Amino acid sequence: MVGADACITINWLGTADKLIELDPPVVSRFYNPVSDHVIDELMEKIPDFKRGYLESGITPPEYEDFGPVALFRDSFVSAWGKAPDAAVAPVLSTPDQVVGTPHSPSWLLSVVTL
Repeated sequence: MVGADACITINWLGTADKLIELDPPVVSRFYNPVSDHVIDELMEKIPDFKRGYLESGITPPEYEDFGPVALFRDSFVSAWGKAPDAAVAPVLSTPDQVVGTPHSPSWLLSVVTL
């Protein structure tokens, strides 16, 4: 995505942290065409790539249950469901009053009752 006028989200652990660690040169490649042999190999080896790549690969009714779409949707829904726990960031005058870890019921109870 380097060079694109786009915003993307990547995993921190195992992706962003490794890119920072490797510190590779930043080279704009977004508008470089993909070689035909690469597209052909992907279409041959990954059926869902072929279905998603071809304009007539999936129909509108198939889209919702199309594997890559369902994976992304289900991952997003799962993470969204966990967001309230991750977003709890109490403003405390005495942080030592908090008991437990941010994901434990005792921690949340101690924050709510302060």
